Amino acid sequence: QEQQRIEEQKERLAKLEAERKAEAQRKEKERLAKFEAERKAEAQRQEKERLAKLEAERKAEAQRKEKESIAKCKQYYDADNYTEASDWCHIAAAQGDADAQYNLGGMYYDGLGVTQDYQQSLQWYRKAAGQGHATAQNILGLQYQYGLGVTQDYQQAVQWFRKAAAQGDAGAQNNLGAMYANGLGVTQDYQQALDLYRKAAAQGDSYAKYMVNDLCAEHSLPGC
Repeated sequence: QEQQRIEEQKERLAKLEAERKAEAQRKEKERLAKFEAERKAEAQRQEKERLAKLEAERKAEAQRKEKESIAKCKQYYDADNYTEASDWCHIAAAQGDADAQYNLGGMYYDGLGVTQDYQQSLQWYRKAAGQGHATAQNILGLQYQYGLGVTQDYQQAVQWFRKAAAQGDAGAQNNLGAMYANGLGVTQDYQQALDLYRKAAAQGDSYAKYMVNDLCAEHSLPGC
């Protein structure tokens, strides 16, 4: 009986030791899993931080290059160095700068630093005009009016003249006034023409002043 008691005691102690070891292994496994999770989380944080830093540097460099191309485009264009301007304006225009798109449109329109190409000028003027560039809108209207690089379309011309005139562009006000005076793309309306010429004349446009006098001399219009 004493031997049986000893055996039972041994068995109990062995069971306790096995449980202790199992618990120790569980805790060690848990510790290692937590450590590994923390290591992975830290590695992911550092990688995310590294990628964010690289992206910030990339954006900063892209912005620097964009500013440089815009500045160089203006610098060479204003200096009448159209060969250099062409390179820089193409870069700036492709990045969406409206002034560079306008400059490039003018270079293609007049063949300055590039081979004259009305279709190319139309493309770049349209991009600038789409961003609200009033002068580009006016010239785009002229290209539609005279069919330069595009099928002649008086209604499209009127549309673009109207957009530019609404922004106070005197040239567009004159051009839209002429469309109304001649009934091109719109119903002929001398009063509308007169009102537009007056707006341009108020900005000091000498041609508009002449047209105001001419319309008043030829037609009995209110306010003449």
